[in-house]
Amino acid sequence: MKNFKSYLAPILAAFCWSLSYIMTNIAFESFRPITIVFFRVIIASVFMLAIGFSFSKLEKIKKADWKWFLLLGFIEPFSYFLCETYGLTMISSTLAAVILATIPLFTPLFSSIFLKEKITFFHILGLFISISGVGMIIFDGSADFTYKVEGLLLLFGAVIIAITYSLFVRRMTEKYSEITIVTTQNMVGAMLFLPLFLIVDMSYLGDLPIYSESIIAVILLGIVASALAFIFYAYSLKHNGIVKTNAFLNLLPAITAVLAYFVLGDKISLQMLMGIAVVIVGLYINQFRVIWKKR
Repeated sequence: MKNFKSYLAPILAAFCWSLSYIMTNIAFESFRPITIVFFRVIIASVFMLAIGFSFSKLEKIKKADWKWFLLLGFIEPFSYFLCETYGLTMISSTLAAVILATIPLFTPLFSSIFLKEKITFFHILGLFISISGVGMIIFDGSADFTYKVEGLLLLFGAVIIAITYSLFVRRMTEKYSEITIVTTQNMVGAMLFLPLFLIVDMSYLGDLPIYSESIIAVILLGIVASALAFIFYAYSLKHNGIVKTNAFLNLLPAITAVLAYFVLGDKISLQMLMGIAVVIVGLYINQFRVIWKKR
């Protein structure tokens, strides 16, 4: 059962983050980027506090560890969302997807250096196959590669930040529960985003028509993308390690394409279906040694 949970967790995390892309597009109809991020971390904090107190899962953080939790909240959600949000305003979504898809590719290097995780031939082969499948999904149709240099730097910064976050959380799960980690990082993120929201976005609140669908989207972003997804992700990091966990991030464009088909009515081409299949094959090869051992 434990093994089943360890494989289900990163899939659920990928699903939650894929859903967030759909919800963010809906939220943009009524709110600016900083407003969306600020309120989603507020909602996530309230939701996580409720869960933590209800099930007595919140642990007391040692005084010596507070500096690491403050740094964690600064890394993600604060720094990552700033790089990603503003980067996407200067770069095409296609090129952004390509850059963010390199997170699993660079992960083995960082993991082997800082955590001494063992990297196998199957890990590397599976990652390259999955990333080729991601490319088939992303490059379906006409690929748009418009960009500004600043946008490229911000998106690559987001990649480094995401991997750094993985390294920190992997270490912290040895001392604290996933609920404690995710609750604290969102609370720190909310405090950091508050002055930014007041200075940058507060005066623009209400300029766009407020739709109920956008409000629901922001609530779902807080609960699903900023709370549940990170719980699943932290659980997987604890039990699977960084390389195996981040390999599942290649599912993001595949799941997003399927969700967009059902929710937004987007089309799925034969090339996209083939790309999804290649991603799944790559993930299977990435986990091949573990699966074969169990059999």
